[in-house]
Amino acid sequence: MERLEAPYTKQGWDEAIGYIKHNAPLDRATFRRKARKLADAFVDKGLDAHRDADRLEGLSYFEHKVAEVDPTKYSRRAIEAEYKRWYGERYFRFVDFLLDRLVDKGLDQPARLRRQAATFLDVGEYLVERVHGHERVAKALRESPSGRLPSLTKAAIVSLMITTDVKPKEMSEQLRARGIYMNPKTLSVERWRRQTGK
Repeated sequence: MERLEAPYTKQGWDEAIGYIKHNAPLDRATFRRKARKLADAFVDKGLDAHRDADRLEGLSYFEHKVAEVDPTKYSRRAIEAEYKRWYGERYFRFVDFLLDRLVDKGLDQPARLRRQAATFLDVGEYLVERVHGHERVAKALRESPSGRLPSLTKAAIVSLMITTDVKPKEMSEQLRARGIYMNPKTLSVERWRRQTGK
C-alpha cells in the first residue's frame, strides 16, 4: 500500500481505504461465523480430494471405491458453483489469490488432485486465521473483558487520520467517495479518544 503523504493522491486514497473496506466485513460476528463454516467446507473438500487421490493411486484398502471417484467435482468451476451460491463474492474476495491456484483439468491424475486438495486446505486454514486474527486484535483493543468487540474498521480509519494528519471532514469525504459513510463529528470524537486515551 502506498504511504499517504501530502499531497495525497487518488491512488493512495483508493489503496488505503480499499484495504480498510476489504477487511470491514470481519467486524460483523455473523460474517465471521459464516466464514468459519466456509473454512470447514473447504477443509472437508480438501480431505475428500486427498482420499480420492489415494483411491486413484491405488493406495486405499477400499479399492472398489475407485469407481466412485469423480475428479471433476474438485475443479475450480465446480467449487465456485457449489460454494458461491451459498456464500457469495464477499467471502471469496478474501481467498481469491489462493483460488487462482485451482485448475479445471487433469484432476484424474493423483498428483494434480493432491495439489488441488492442498489448496482447499490452505483456503480453509487462511479463512480461520483471518477470523482468529481479527478477533485477537479486537479483544486486545476491547475496553472491558466482557464488552462488545470494537470495530477494527473504525480503528483503522482513525489510525489513518492520525498518521496522515487528515482532518475529520476531509476523511469523511474521502470515505464517502469510496462507499463508507462516517460522520465527521464521530471521526473527531474517535480521534480525540484515541489520542487522549479516554
